[in-house]
Parts: sequence; structure tokens; C-alpha cells
Amino acid sequence: MDKMEIGVALIRKMDRRIHWLGKFDRANNQIDFVIAHRLEKESWRESIIREVAWELDIDRKRDFIVSNMAQLNINLEATLPGQLEPVSVACAFYNVELYRKSAIEQIDGNADLVWLSSSEICNGVTDNGTPLNPLVVLLNEEADVIQHWESDATGE
Repeated sequence: MDKMEIGVALIRKMDRRIHWLGKFDRANNQIDFVIAHRLEKESWRESIIREVAWELDIDRKRDFIVSNMAQLNINLEATLPGQLEPVSVACAFYNVELYRKSAIEQIDGNADLVWLSSSEICNGVTDNGTPLNPLVVLLNEEADVIQHWESDATGE
């Protein structure tokens, strides 16, 4: 059985409501999260830092911070969307906080980066009908790391 080791960056913005950062994948016409595949001798956290900096084009030392430990680790065997054989998936979810105004403005100005509500993530589709990566939806369903009601809570 094939094995997949990935880290998922949970990039959250709180203004009046909680939103999660997604990235539009033009090749697959879907929204994805920043997902890191661990390199040899690399920690989960290091892989998340590398991918967030690279995919969002922000400075790894000044623009964001990644939690020291995973919020949640899961292991599962599943047949992933588009595959015939089941795979063993080890996944670590890390909280990522953006903290420089210029980085947040850069992200907000990028049309391929979108802020998603918790219900959009749990439903697997944005309010305007764009699907989310089925892998992200499956991992969230298995882990319950993002709850449907979270975007209903105010940040005030």
C-alpha cells in the first residue's frame, strides 16, 4: 500500500468572522489549502514553513508564524478521489498566523487566494460554486479540525 505524508497549513484570519485561506488551483479548477509533502529528514513544521513561504510568496522569518506543534495528527487508510487503490495517509494540521500587515495586504490582493468560511470548507464547495480539493474535504471530515459553525462565531 502506498503511503502519503502531508502537512496542512490552517491559515486563519479573524475579523468579524473566522475565515480560512484557500488557494485556487487553476489546473484542477478547485480550491486547495497549502499542503506540504515532507522531504527527507524534514520535520512536519519545517515542511509547512517552506510551503507557506513559497506558495504565498511571503517571508518565512517576518510574515507568519507556524505553531510549534501540530494541532492534530491523523492516520487513515482511504481510497483518495481519482484513485483506485487505498493509500495510507499520515497528516498533520498546523496553525499558521499571518502577522505583518504588508503580507496580509499582499495575500488579499492576490486573486488566486480566497478566504473561505468554515461552512464552505465543510460543504466542500464555495458559496459561488467552486469545489474544494476532495482530499482537503476528506481530511477535514476525518479529523473534524474545522467545524461547520466556526465562521458563525464573531471575532469581537
